[in-house]
Amino acid sequence: MIPEKDVLSNGGNLILKEETILTETWIERLENFATAPGAQKPIDVRIPRLAGGEPPTPIDGVSGSGEA
Repeated sequence: MIPEKDVLSNGGNLILKEETILTETWIERLENFATAPGAQKPIDVRIPRLAGGEPPTPIDGVSGSGEA
């Protein structure tokens, strides 16, 4: 998954830059941050398709456009 735009706190602080590939570690950090006061929700992401393949199966609670 890739964020469509920068992820900011409610105070405007940068948490994660747009176009960063969300690894399991980043997803875990975002989940932890989401439980703290000041987090923006939801985060718009896209899920790139593999060449000639079907889009990946969505993860519960995460939505994306499925297009690169």
